Amino acid sequence: MKRLFLLTILILGQTLANGQTHQTDTAYVNNVYWKRMSTIRTIIPPYFDEQVQVEIKEVLGNSKTPLALGKYNFYQDTISKIFGEYGLPSELQLIALSNTWLENDFNASSGETGMWPLPFYIGVKYGLKINSYVDERKHIIASTRATAKALADLFHIYRDWYFTIAAFSCGPVEMNKAIRMASNSMDYFTVEPFIESSHRKDLSRFMAFLYVTNYFDKHHIAPDNFILPELDTLCTPQTFSLRELATATQTPMSLMLKLNRQYRKQIVPHLPHPHCFTIPKSKTANFNAYLIKLAEEAEQKRIQDSMVRVQKLIDKFRPDSTKYQVLVMDGVLTVLDSAGKKIDPDAPIKTDANGQNATGNRWVFYTVKKGDALYLLSDLFDANLADVKRWNKLRSNTIVRGQRLKFLVPANKYGLYSSINRMSATQKQKLRRKD
Repeated sequence: MKRLFLLTILILGQTLANGQTHQTDTAYVNNVYWKRMSTIRTIIPPYFDEQVQVEIKEVLGNSKTPLALGKYNFYQDTISKIFGEYGLPSELQLIALSNTWLENDFNASSGETGMWPLPFYIGVKYGLKINSYVDERKHIIASTRATAKALADLFHIYRDWYFTIAAFSCGPVEMNKAIRMASNSMDYFTVEPFIESSHRKDLSRFMAFLYVTNYFDKHHIAPDNFILPELDTLCTPQTFSLRELATATQTPMSLMLKLNRQYRKQIVPHLPHPHCFTIPKSKTANFNAYLIKLAEEAEQKRIQDSMVRVQKLIDKFRPDSTKYQVLVMDGVLTVLDSAGKKIDPDAPIKTDANGQNATGNRWVFYTVKKGDALYLLSDLFDANLADVKRWNKLRSNTIVRGQRLKFLVPANKYGLYSSINRMSATQKQKLRRKD
């Protein structure tokens, strides 16, 4: 008796581990669909009823079916490999086929996104990046891995493939509610009538695609030849738009969008960490060449900016006729005084009691008048706008009538520049034209 009890427990445990089976109504014993389905070798046991037959006919007559089958054939090995890492049967990939026709840009009105599709909370729970720029629910590999984790967790909860498939669509909360309403039954077909109506047919549709993917040829359906080029995934050292990347790599924009659906604003950010994008492998060399070009342009700009900086310091400190030296020390542009001490190159030069400094420059003061603008005054006094703002501790270009400003001018032209304060608007305009 004890041995019989242990055997019963062992059989029950094996049944729970492999999922329940459903006895198909004998009325369908001669149904051609069921005859074919019953021969399919699959871990998830097939079943057949009137609803499955309706779904099969709908799929067979749908114009989307050839392309969907083409996508299924293309992605099948990739998805099966990921599912295999989590101990999942490969036929579970029919969930994507039955829910979205494997359309990676799918967006449901209820918020689910991607080819599986995944709700927001599932994406976040399983580590997908979802923000205003990135939605990895539309990244095929990342979303498939998140789906595999979710399905593995659901099977761990229900120990039944029918419940797992249905709970993935409607959510475990809704599934648990249906189980309670069915008096805590763990027979899926007892629970199914209590599942939310919008998800009640999900398992039937799954079974329909199980049939169609195995017997499409019996209905004269030819899968489309859906292929993508060999791909490469690259991470960005800076932010790029998808259009810039398409132009730089000579990749059609339509293909760039298809391969990178996860970028909502068509921008690949590099902060707070580098993000990756996908392009044909044959275009990788183009991207690397573009990075080299950008680096060369950045270096040229750095050199040009350095030259401008050097000239400004030379004009300011006049090293050929004063005690100051302008030179590069340890790769940094440096200014030394007569004692060889480093000084701040951006600080104003100290002046004597007469307002004259060691470079032969003097301060000139000007009172702002009606019609004046800071950039016009900078032009009049032959000064750089940034220097004028620094001399007068201005944070913006805004000045007001009556405000007193100072300008550093050559001492030998002090009389000319000081007379500007007494000029009329017409005279100042003539002076600008003369310059």
